[in-house]
Amino acid sequence: MRMIDQLAKVLAKVIFNKENNNYDAAFNEVENGLNNIVGLDYNLISALSDKDILSLLSLNKESAGIKCIIIAKLLKEGTELKALGKSQSADLTYDYLKSLNLYLEGIPKNKDDKEILAAYDPDVDELINKIEQHNFSPEIRYKVFKYYELQNKFGQASNELFKLKSLGYDNINIEGIRFYERLKELKDDELKKGNITREEVQKGLNEFTNKYV
Repeated sequence: MRMIDQLAKVLAKVIFNKENNNYDAAFNEVENGLNNIVGLDYNLISALSDKDILSLLSLNKESAGIKCIIIAKLLKEGTELKALGKSQSADLTYDYLKSLNLYLEGIPKNKDDKEILAAYDPDVDELINKIEQHNFSPEIRYKVFKYYELQNKFGQASNELFKLKSLGYDNINIEGIRFYERLKELKDDELKKGNITREEVQKGLNEFTNKYV
């Protein structure tokens, strides 16, 4: 957890400088944080695609998930600082998408750590809401679906599943059947907390098995 503790210290400095409108100083903290914690340069992160970053991190599988989260967080902070500073007229969608994708890769790798799930869930929700939905590739939308299920947001996961179905995503009928079968095993109060009813679960299952009643 040492890297996460380091991240917390960096973010405290970033927030302090942001609150005092010292955006350049805040951005320097983001750059230093990336260098010191994960050993990567901010400009390199900006230049690489998310797939290239994931490939680079896979060289050390043990820490890849945590590093994904750290890069996602600092990239998000850096992008927001750009929006506040000189680059506010630039299209920053690509950087936000990259941050989101890194979160969606890193968080599931740490799914047993409830503190991480709770700490970074607001960031993921914010990024999903910030990015225009038409910018989501089917692959990212599938990760969003899996993420919502991981966070027990079953109603939102179901919505994403139907969007994937409308896109003709590979093997989505099998995914849908398995998803609703998993939900059928849950208690009513668990479904309620996940914003879905048992009737909606059955209706969804019928849709993906082509059984209409």
